[in-house]
Amino acid sequence: MPVVFKDSLEHIIAKGSEYLSEGDLDLIRRAYEFTAGSFKRIRLLRMSGEPAIIHPIAVAETLVDWRMDGATIAAGILHDVIEDPKISEYQLHATFKDEVSFLIEGVTKLRKFELKTDVDADTAYHHRIFLSAASDIRVAIIKLADRLHNMHTLRHLPRQKQINNCVETQKIFIPLARFLGMKDVKDAYEDIVLKFMNEEGFLHAEEAFAYAHEKEEPFFTRAGAALHQAMCDAGISSRIVRTDYNLAHFHDECMNAAPLSGEMLSGFLTVVVNDDSECYPALGVVHSLYEHLKGSFDDHLQFETADIKRWLETRVHDRGVPFKIRVMTEEMHDVNRRGIIPYLSEPSKLKRTDFLQKRLSEIHDIMHRMRAQGEPSAVEYMTSDLFRNEIFVITEKQDRISLPPESTVLDYAYHLDRNTADQFKRAVVNTRPVSIGYRLRSCDKVEIRTDPDASPAVEWLSFVRTPYARSCIMQRLKERSREHARNDGREHLTEAVSRIGLVHSGQAGELEALIFPVAEFLQMKSLNEFYEAIGYGEIGIEDAISALRAQRKRSAMLSPEQMLPLIPSHPVFARAYDANTITSDKPFRGPVHICESCSPVPGDAIVMRTSGRKNMLHRMDCRTLSRRAFWSRKSTVSWGQVQNTFFPVRLRLKVFHQEDTHRKIRETITENNARFVTIKADAHSVDGLEMIEVILEIADASMLSSIESQILSLKDVVVAIRI
Repeated sequence: MPVVFKDSLEHIIAKGSEYLSEGDLDLIRRAYEFTAGSFKRIRLLRMSGEPAIIHPIAVAETLVDWRMDGATIAAGILHDVIEDPKISEYQLHATFKDEVSFLIEGVTKLRKFELKTDVDADTAYHHRIFLSAASDIRVAIIKLADRLHNMHTLRHLPRQKQINNCVETQKIFIPLARFLGMKDVKDAYEDIVLKFMNEEGFLHAEEAFAYAHEKEEPFFTRAGAALHQAMCDAGISSRIVRTDYNLAHFHDECMNAAPLSGEMLSGFLTVVVNDDSECYPALGVVHSLYEHLKGSFDDHLQFETADIKRWLETRVHDRGVPFKIRVMTEEMHDVNRRGIIPYLSEPSKLKRTDFLQKRLSEIHDIMHRMRAQGEPSAVEYMTSDLFRNEIFVITEKQDRISLPPESTVLDYAYHLDRNTADQFKRAVVNTRPVSIGYRLRSCDKVEIRTDPDASPAVEWLSFVRTPYARSCIMQRLKERSREHARNDGREHLTEAVSRIGLVHSGQAGELEALIFPVAEFLQMKSLNEFYEAIGYGEIGIEDAISALRAQRKRSAMLSPEQMLPLIPSHPVFARAYDANTITSDKPFRGPVHICESCSPVPGDAIVMRTSGRKNMLHRMDCRTLSRRAFWSRKSTVSWGQVQNTFFPVRLRLKVFHQEDTHRKIRETITENNARFVTIKADAHSVDGLEMIEVILEIADASMLSSIESQILSLKDVVVAIRI
């Protein structure tokens, strides 16, 4: 084993000698010897059974691959030694430089006595890391390398620790890597998180990606060859690279969402040129060779992204097949993968560093503000604000403004000018008219059209995401008369409930019967006061609809006729179960079947009726038992060996008909580890709600109870009951 350690150290020294001084290499050797001695004394082992020294060596190898300086690599080797009870901070300070000691301190867990009693250890730990990074970003780099190796060895940890590490990585380290532009690291984190948080999804994505990659290979080969030839004909030196998405991206974007028709799923083509000046001519060659899809061009040379990427991106058609092409230089290609690392390690080799320097300055400013706050809640600030994906929008005057994600054209209008927004009539994005709720994307060019007679309406509140826009609309709504607000609120609510089928008859009396208990609960004196509150924006239309849905659920009932099966005699109910499924007080022969009418599952009180060799299992309350008098034998039974056995049941649902309701129901079932069998919708019932029957297979009654409650919590579901 020591030979492996020595080889690992020598591997680090050999790679480091390509760019580090002899003094730095000596510092790395001393850090290794100090760490190896510490781990040897207390004989630390990792969960994999390997000696603990394996981890710091792996972290150091990553830092050398990133061509970090000697102090950072030494700190990477030493970052765990303070956890050795025989090693003190004073010993570290005495043995190594202040620079190394400071970096180690930034990535070392706080001891319990250093924590406030009301502060979670993990939260304070990350808070300390990021506060330290305020003075030196290398602390964050060490921690990213540390987490990368820990994630690669996650399989050796207990299941709960795997989940905890994945959640922590999603919350802290993926956003951090994205903000630092370290795409390779971010992709690795995302793939490992997917593997351990959704193994079935990972394996499915892996198989589907391999299939898509192979299927699309001839297309990319032909398109790449044609593109390279076109570049040569134009006198542009380039190389064409097929760039693959990572599995997590493929899983999220191409499997869970509906991709554009015919879109390439596994990746795209990258045109790599020699100089910035060749990017736009290369883009011209692309557009001369292929038909460009309007509204799909992103210029991230002029307008930087939130994750400091630089490229030109376009979507084109080749013989009717749409695909993506990016144009960038060799330097951009490297920085787009490694982010801030080239600037930290070899800034002299970069032609352009201003946007990287700007990002570092931004990081330090935010970190210093965090330090001034002095509260662990700053970690939440880091994840919610520092790493948010701002969008950049182009005005009619070619100015660029930034907006929060999910902002609509109405948010943009209020950000631009309040008076203009108050007279909003329509918006034009990239020369195309769009709806008032259109959500903007980076590099969208927006034009606002106004009407002097227009004014804010209560429905506008449904189309804004920013607090400023909402506040402006609310102020204008408050200026209206009570009668105006009342009529507007009534009209808006009536339209909304009719659209979703909440009031089947369309009569005002039925709506008011729903509203009255809600208004009474809110301590309002009349229905008019409820309408006025909506008209003034004091009650959001979504909140009002949610309250009325809840009231509808409380008043909904199923008639005896609605409890009858919609899918009679389904084959899943004909399945025979092993005799060991139950324990009986009397001997019986042959397999066990379950009654289709009551579909008992483990956890139910059961009884068995026997006729010849046919053993039928019923719930105690089965309504068919009284009609089965001709069956000769009745046995008192209990559940036996039912591990890894699933039983079919029926659920009857009443829902407001929406396009995605069936999908949400299926997802709820599968997320609870049950098996979805089939679903059938009947015509609308007399109260205008859609009747649905779902057949699923479950392990026991507790699983069914959990599924019922979760389905019932879906906003469009009024009734969810087993039949």
